[in-house]
Amino acid sequence: MTRAVYTLFSLSLLIILCLGGPIEPLTNLFNKYHNAYKNSEGPVGTYVGKISIFGDVIIASWTTESSNTANISMSGTLELECDQVEFKYKDGYLFFPRLGSPDDCLTQQLYALSLNLVSAPYDPVSDEIAFYLEYSFIKIEIDLPHESDQKFLEKEKSACHHVALPELIERYFTRFSLLEPSGSYSGTKSLFGKSVTVTTTVNLDSTFNLIVQGSISLSCPNEPYTYANGVISVTHISTAGNCISDVLSRYSVSLKSITYDTTSNSVTVSFRYAFITVDIKLTAN
Repeated sequence: MTRAVYTLFSLSLLIILCLGGPIEPLTNLFNKYHNAYKNSEGPVGTYVGKISIFGDVIIASWTTESSNTANISMSGTLELECDQVEFKYKDGYLFFPRLGSPDDCLTQQLYALSLNLVSAPYDPVSDEIAFYLEYSFIKIEIDLPHESDQKFLEKEKSACHHVALPELIERYFTRFSLLEPSGSYSGTKSLFGKSVTVTTTVNLDSTFNLIVQGSISLSCPNEPYTYANGVISVTHISTAGNCISDVLSRYSVSLKSITYDTTSNSVTVSFRYAFITVDIKLTAN
């Protein structure tokens, strides 16, 4: 957009505003394209953003020093500080010409943190930078809006402020590695003075075995299932002759749901009896 076109566009909007047009939508439109024009050569000023990884906060900051240098820093779980980092802006992305050089500050500090900078897009319309990082198989995205767009940024510190990222990965290993249930799980619950024990074993061929002992007796091997978003769906639960539904119906009981919690690596089996729902939590054996 040339300066003449931009000026004409701005004047047109102002005339419409003065004539009593819809103020808020037009104001937003004016601000939107004002940013796009103003920042067409790249980010200007200071940008700050933060994310929380299981309660541990990472705060990232970018301050443009000149048309091709910026100060970049991170604090919290990740500590990084590099001044006068060379950059270029092209087609919506920030590029770092010296990234990969042995004596480059950003290269050295990212390497020390075992981090890989995948990309750094910049949106001139929203005036926002984003850092896309990788740590092993974990993807980290930090959005940095312009400082003027933020009323305040609370510089909070978590109880694990000085915990290194590898320690966090070890701490939350179950969360990251067990994307689906695996192995055997069991749990017991007392219902009206009688114990019910449920055991399930996940097989490698996308089937599972379900055993219930106590006031209900059930043994159903090799039940096909699908898993998505924490829910284990029994493929043939509504099909006539299905082992689980047939056996449970003898007790006037139905299977309500089976869910999996990646954080605790546990399975919850929910049964329905009349208007009563019974949840039995199974822990990994």
